[in-house]
Order: sequence, then C-alpha cells, then structure tokens
Amino acid sequence: MTEKEMFLIRTRLTFRKHQKKPVTVLNLIAEDTIEHRMLGVLDAKRTLADGVLDLRGNLEEVPLRPGGQTFVQRLEQTLSTAPVVVPPAAPAKAVAPPDPAAAFARRAAAILGSRLLGCEERFPDAGAGGVPGSPVLVAIVDREAEAWQPRLESVYAELFPKTEKDRDEGVPRLEVIDQTTARAIARLESAGIVRSCLRAVRRLHPGGPEEASCGALSAAEQASALKLHEQAAKRIKLARFLLAEELSDEALAALREAARLTAAERAVRQRLGREPATPAEALCAPHDRGWAADLETVRRLLSDAAEAADLVRALAVLERT
Repeated sequence: MTEKEMFLIRTRLTFRKHQKKPVTVLNLIAEDTIEHRMLGVLDAKRTLADGVLDLRGNLEEVPLRPGGQTFVQRLEQTLSTAPVVVPPAAPAKAVAPPDPAAAFARRAAAILGSRLLGCEERFPDAGAGGVPGSPVLVAIVDREAEAWQPRLESVYAELFPKTEKDRDEGVPRLEVIDQTTARAIARLESAGIVRSCLRAVRRLHPGGPEEASCGALSAAEQASALKLHEQAAKRIKLARFLLAEELSDEALAALREAARLTAAERAVRQRLGREPATPAEALCAPHDRGWAADLETVRRLLSDAAEAADLVRALAVLERT
C-alpha cells in the first residue's frame, strides 16, 4: 500500500453524511511506535509467505524473533519431499526383577535342571553387635560344585549389585555346595558339633518362594497362623475406629502392631523361621519381601515422619493383606 492510498483512506473516513464543517487532516510522523514496528512485522510475514508457499527469496534472511528460525526449519521439513531421518531409540534399560533371589533360583534351575537339588536364602542371626549378618544365597548341586560356581556367579552378577554399599544393605552373597557337603553339615548339626545361627530360611527351589517345600502346615502351625491373623484383624479394626475419631497417635500404635502380626503370620505360613519381634523387624529380610509393592507404604507407617494420610494408606494395605 502506497502513501497516497493510505492518505485517501484517512481522508475518506473523516467525511460523514450531512458533514458541513471543514475537516482538517493532520499527518503525524513518529518513530518507534506500534505502527512503526508493525511495518517490519508485516514485511517479515510477507517474505516468509513468499518463501514457504511460492519458494521465492531466502528464508534465512527473514528477520524473526528468538525461536523463529526453528519454526522456519519445521516448516521446511514439513513441506520438503526429502525423508525425515528419525534418530534411533535409546536401548531400553533392563528392569530389575522385584525378587532377585527368586529370579536367581529360576534361572539356576533352567541351567542345571535336575542337577540343582535346592536353593535357599538363609538369614544369619544377629551378631555380637545386635546387627543381623548379610543373607546367604545357597545353591545345592548334586556334585562338582566348584565346576558350576563360575556359571552361577555370572547369573548372580546380573541380578545383584556388586558395590560394597549395596552389600551392606542386605544383598546376599552366593555359596554353591554339593549334596555331600550339605549332608555333612546336617549331620554335624544333628550331633551338636556345630550350631546353626539362622534366624530365617527362605526356600526358593524346589517349589518357589511362595510354596513351602517341606509339605503342608502342621496343626500347630495352622493354629499359630490363625491366632496371629485374628490378633492382626483386631488391631486393624481398632485402628479404623481410632482414625474415624481422629486419634492418629493411638491409631499409629495399633497399625504398627498389626503390621508386625501380619508379617509374623506370613513367617509361620512360609516357614521363614523366627517371627518378627518388633514392627521394625517386619521390614527386615526376609519379611520385607512379603509386602511386595506395598513395602514403601509400610516403611512410611513405621517412620517417625508418618502423617495421617500415611496411616490411611497403611490401613488399606493391611485390610487387603
């Protein structure tokens, strides 16, 4: 649009019907106004439209605000007939199994077959300092334990971390023994020459960790498990009532005891050895694996920073356990 055309537009807008008085048109010229900047924006848009739609001019010379050149590049890629190269996707990271010990037992059984006679996760009792020792993953083979040791160590290395920090946090060490050695240890224990210092044993093979490998529960074990279940149910019912009355401190104590009783019942049914004596022991191996995906919720319940919302979530977990 020329200056003359713009002048005609301004003057024609001043005349209205029945206009009788003279009209004066003033042309004001100023710099750095909105209208002045609009001229540059309009020119840039016109050049951009010519370059994208009509392929005229050089798009790299179009004055755009920060980020505008990226917009131009996207337009060129959209309108270009050249194939777009998609960068290769990053390789997916291997997801660690939720129960590495059970995964080790399954893979060891797949490798050894009938040569694998048993696999257990053994948890030593507390030492002189009152701190439980590191768990031990014991694989019992029919013979030639030393020959199978490197093969099983490679599986172990894939499933368990190797840093000393992780080992201090309850990662088991691996021991491979043959059937003759296992029988000799059992005879020495029976004779009283050696004493077992295990607080729990988790049987992983044969039968898997969820299945007791030594047969059905006895009548005494069933009665003990039922008694613990009833005690836990009473604590859960009490906690529900206390939460409804907004008595969080009293409900917290009841929920913590319910968590201990629930872990104790699981220990009896799975024959894990000694039952947890305190709520904190319900989070120690091997009892911690029984909580599965709810472990973090129970940890929050037993922490000093437990809030009312944590109690409600823990109550829901214990009610469905």
